[in-house]
Amino acid sequence: MYTINEVKTNDDLLRFIRCEGEIWRDDRTHILQLESEEFELLSDSNPMHRFCEVKLWTVQDAHGHTVGRIGTIINELINKKYGTRSGRFTRIAFIDDKEVSALLINTAKDWLRERGCETMDGPLGFCNLDRQGALTFGFDRVPCIASDHTPAYVVEHLTALGFSPLQEWEEYRLDIRSKMPMTVNYICENINSKHHIICRTLRDDEINSYVYKVFDIFNSSFTHLWGTFEFSDDVKDYYFSTYKTMLRGQNVVIAETEDGQLIGFTIWLPSLSNVMHRAKGRLSIIDKMNLFIQLRYNSVVDLLLSGIVPEWQGRGVAALLIAEVWRQVRKIGARYVETTAMLANNKTATQIWRLFPHEQHKRKMAYQIQIE
Repeated sequence: MYTINEVKTNDDLLRFIRCEGEIWRDDRTHILQLESEEFELLSDSNPMHRFCEVKLWTVQDAHGHTVGRIGTIINELINKKYGTRSGRFTRIAFIDDKEVSALLINTAKDWLRERGCETMDGPLGFCNLDRQGALTFGFDRVPCIASDHTPAYVVEHLTALGFSPLQEWEEYRLDIRSKMPMTVNYICENINSKHHIICRTLRDDEINSYVYKVFDIFNSSFTHLWGTFEFSDDVKDYYFSTYKTMLRGQNVVIAETEDGQLIGFTIWLPSLSNVMHRAKGRLSIIDKMNLFIQLRYNSVVDLLLSGIVPEWQGRGVAALLIAEVWRQVRKIGARYVETTAMLANNKTATQIWRLFPHEQHKRKMAYQIQIE
């Protein structure tokens, strides 16, 4: 027999966060987000709570053990953008038991129905920088820290409960051990000869002054993509504060015109997947030492975020950015580059990776169900 309980206190929220690690503790490819970051994201200190209504629940068995969890989000900015009344379910985790998954989904649907929602989508987070999608391919691969990883049975349960596919994401692994592909070199030479674009890495003392410029490009370059909304200044500050302790100037690559207009950027980090897997949500002193080492010497790097202003998309700027990233990551001994999840139908973003020796090694899907 199972009971479901609403998260009301900080202790409840901590239990909600930690149960993911308890439920999937035997999954050797699952990586937990830092408890401190999850706590801040799900609490009122997250500025997105101003326009998002959030509710969380956990499920306990007869012995009081937490065997499942689910959250719901109504993002009013996204609903306003698309003219819909939709809700999201987020951070779903459960044991392989159909009674538990049905209890979670039905509780979330009932709450969204009371608020006038017509559909429920997920797994999705607050925005496209949050956790999104259930894994459908690549279960044996270790995810990057900016990606989510769920067991195969999650999709099986969602499908059995009546969900249908909504959006798909792809992830790529690039092999950079050999020389830069000739096609990429040609594109870079061509755009430089025509437009004299300056592509470089930031200095450490430039990061703060470029934060808002980078997010302005993020807003403009992603506005046409599914599930996005324009970030306000407080949301920009929130995400910058989350990553600034790990970012150095060399991790931010920018493209500018001759007159200093910023037209594109890419942010990368050495892979911290091994560190985070060992940490299991809480960094020990040893984990912090390993993190320091991994940030400076690493065979794998993760591409966290890229953006190009709309008028420059499809004109070779992406090739310039990735070529500069290539040069930088080789300095720390990198041999492979992992992309984060990109919408499968965003061909502008995915076509650049196909110019490199690559493997399309992970796929994720968000699902939708009608609320009757």
